[in-house]
Amino acid sequence: MEHPVVAVVDLETTGLDPGRDAIIQVAVIRREQGAVRRFASLVRPPAGVPEVVLRLTGLNPDALAAAPPWPVVQPQVAALLEGAVLAGHQAGFDRAFLGETVPAGSPVLDTLLWSRIAWPGLASYRLENLVEARGLTVEPWPGLPRADYHDARTDAAAAWALVEDLAQDLAGLPVDVRQDLERLLPEEWGVWQALAGDAPRSAARSPLRAPWREEAGGSEPEAYDGPLPGAGWWLGAEGPLAASWPGYEPRPAQAALARAVEAAWEQDRLLVAEAGTGTGKSLGYLVPAALAGLGRGERVLVTTHTVALQDQLWQKDLPAVTGRLPVRTALLKGRGRYLCLWKAEEAWGRAAGQELALSLPERQAWAQLLVFMARAEAGDADELHAVNGEVRRLWPALQADREACAGPRCPFSGPCFMRRAYRQAQAAHVVVTNHALFLAHAALGEGGLPPYRRLVVDEAHHLEDAAAQAFGFRLDLAELDRVLGTRLAVRRGAQVAEVAAGLENLRGRARAVREEAGRLGARLAAAAPAGEGPRPVRVDAARWTAWEADGTAAAVGSLAASLQALAGAAGDVLEVARGLFGEGVREDPAWLAVLSWQRDLAAAAQGLGEWGRPHPAWVSWWTPVGEAGAVLERRPLVVAGLLRRLIWDRVRSAVLTSATLRAPRGRTEAEAFAFITRVLGLPPERLDTLAIPTPFDVPRQALLGVVEDFPGVDEPGYLDRAAGFLETVVPPLGGRTLVLATSHRTVRALAGLLRPRLEARGLRVLAQGLDGPPGRLVRAFRQGGGSILMGASSFWEGVDVPGPALALVVILRLPFASPGDPLREARDERLRQEGRSPFRERALPEAVIRFQQGFGRLLRTPADRGAVVVLDGRLGPAATRYSREFLRALPGPRLVSGPESEVVAALRAFWAQGGD
Repeated sequence: MEHPVVAVVDLETTGLDPGRDAIIQVAVIRREQGAVRRFASLVRPPAGVPEVVLRLTGLNPDALAAAPPWPVVQPQVAALLEGAVLAGHQAGFDRAFLGETVPAGSPVLDTLLWSRIAWPGLASYRLENLVEARGLTVEPWPGLPRADYHDARTDAAAAWALVEDLAQDLAGLPVDVRQDLERLLPEEWGVWQALAGDAPRSAARSPLRAPWREEAGGSEPEAYDGPLPGAGWWLGAEGPLAASWPGYEPRPAQAALARAVEAAWEQDRLLVAEAGTGTGKSLGYLVPAALAGLGRGERVLVTTHTVALQDQLWQKDLPAVTGRLPVRTALLKGRGRYLCLWKAEEAWGRAAGQELALSLPERQAWAQLLVFMARAEAGDADELHAVNGEVRRLWPALQADREACAGPRCPFSGPCFMRRAYRQAQAAHVVVTNHALFLAHAALGEGGLPPYRRLVVDEAHHLEDAAAQAFGFRLDLAELDRVLGTRLAVRRGAQVAEVAAGLENLRGRARAVREEAGRLGARLAAAAPAGEGPRPVRVDAARWTAWEADGTAAAVGSLAASLQALAGAAGDVLEVARGLFGEGVREDPAWLAVLSWQRDLAAAAQGLGEWGRPHPAWVSWWTPVGEAGAVLERRPLVVAGLLRRLIWDRVRSAVLTSATLRAPRGRTEAEAFAFITRVLGLPPERLDTLAIPTPFDVPRQALLGVVEDFPGVDEPGYLDRAAGFLETVVPPLGGRTLVLATSHRTVRALAGLLRPRLEARGLRVLAQGLDGPPGRLVRAFRQGGGSILMGASSFWEGVDVPGPALALVVILRLPFASPGDPLREARDERLRQEGRSPFRERALPEAVIRFQQGFGRLLRTPADRGAVVVLDGRLGPAATRYSREFLRALPGPRLVSGPESEVVAALRAFWAQGGD
């Protein structure tokens, strides 16, 4: 194809419906053989323009009223589009509004779609964010004084810069990926190739087409034989961090934590350290951990609960430490987070050759995945911005798993993302991981992590619940149905009659077990209390007795027996395969998939055989899903003994830290730490504790507002009041607000109310569960640009937004655990049976710790100032018996408690005094 003529178009419209709404601004840039023609015009709409659109675009109603109508403007636009490729950001939207103005059959290039394909890991694909992320220079529109996104002229110029960048970048893809894209999206790919001109084409190959086996063995962390001064010097004013980190200031509290960590390493002790906000605890433990690993040639494992903190350690804190130390580091996530190249090769092999039979979304999904495999650094799900629903659908079939893995024997073991991460961890002095993988490794005793003897547990207040989940049992009947429906397609030996008959027998028996599981799912769905929706339902002793009478208990036991029998039959087929091929079966990924299938079924059978039966130390429940589905779970009530036996008795030393570990009402340090040390089973004979208060001047830096006249969060009108409050206080701040909820349902509902109100004022609403994964949302919020960030669960902690990007934290309600959690209910019953108070011993300490975490999002540096507002009248100083315990747990912010009008006035006065 000759160099194509391209016309980049951008429109502003009165709405999103081409059949009902109208164009109010158009801009076109046409490039043909080096010549550039530009056209832009306002367009008089046939009816009024919504206020929200005027605010978003900044267009003047009087100017629009004086502009020519579309029939006058349309011929000029049509002339520029004649014979050209139409391009733009969300070009399909523009084409729909332009209608017959676009010549029939004109190719269309959507820079939004192709940005997602070319750069699958970016945090945001908004036009202005892409320009910034790619470092593009946007040629100003003649006569336009400044770039103003949501002005069609600026957006068209930016889209043109993006077209040029995409063309050059796509040319640099590996040769096999370029060939795949040509088959998947031939018309558009031909245009991109022509636009790239003589740009150099890469001769490299994607790891999907260049398998190789890793070398046998692996390196271990090496000891450093040079001098290693202590952590205090590294963190001090004369140390290397101060020399290399602009604006670095030594923190006495951080140095105190580092000394305590060093002492724990030296004396083989367990240290529980609460480090208040601003301590700099990450560096406080990373520096001594790196020095200990480097000096001894040992491996130190660092585990966190939230992805946000894991990302912070890996992307920010560890590079600061390792920049001046020859420390090897690694990041390990659960196997299911990584893409498996062998599975991808199998899946793409089935799809290749019939590309045009796939739907357009499927072809676009494969295009993004193929580029992701070629360009990913870690190859994990957090690198992939899976906007396309087909990508999310394909991922489970491509992710790595524990059993169906040939390890170093796999032909893809060399480029394998998971094996590469594990090799790096074998040689690392500091390995960063998460609680789920850390505890799964402890429970299984093998796989996932290399050996370690020294440990740092950050966000340690989550360890109890994470351990209960890791040591428990979970069976999703929908997932079981998928496992039972696995094709079990093997090529090696499938032609042998005995093997073929065995596989066919397995398929037939699996179909029968699927039907049995479906009947159990329907029975459990029917047994759920009416009108409660998909809420967990506990199987207590009374319910189990009733089930024994009505046959439900027998159905559970029957399915467990059927699964065990099916797993046994799979084992028989595997024995036949071993007889034919010996241990070579373990080098065949297809046979390993059968082994994985067998072990998954055996594990499900064992867990299901124990599920539901009354036990004083365990609790079982199910969550109904639809009309015939359920998720079954069983967890231990107490994990202290398991943690001690599996972890604390096996490590030489460990540090457990968090900004919030002490419970309220503790008169001494030992009493304050008693809650966390008891539930985690920490042996007192090896234990040291340390409490470091925040170094911030909190009374000066922070205002705490308590709105006492709000309705209860579950009362009618609460969300409308909350939305009205935010609409009042957020726009003057230009966004810069974090809203913390206690349920995802509240986040979704409040986001729905706020979007039209705030986006009309040019503010973005970023909502957890609606706009992307937490880490990506936090990064987008941190970049500024007038945003309000809303979230639940992990957003209460680990969100680190220093500086002016965050000025206000709004807490919708006190974070008491929601009723209906079967594990908490069973724990509470046990406490009551022992004559103890569940509220005082569990509910209140947990809520106070979480409240402290939420408050801690506000102040991240000594220069930060801002406010936290709680829309829950129960926090009023005289409102409840426990409100003062919440307030005493905070580091002394200035308190304003009263009606909404009084709190709003106090906020305005605070910011008028330089609080922003």
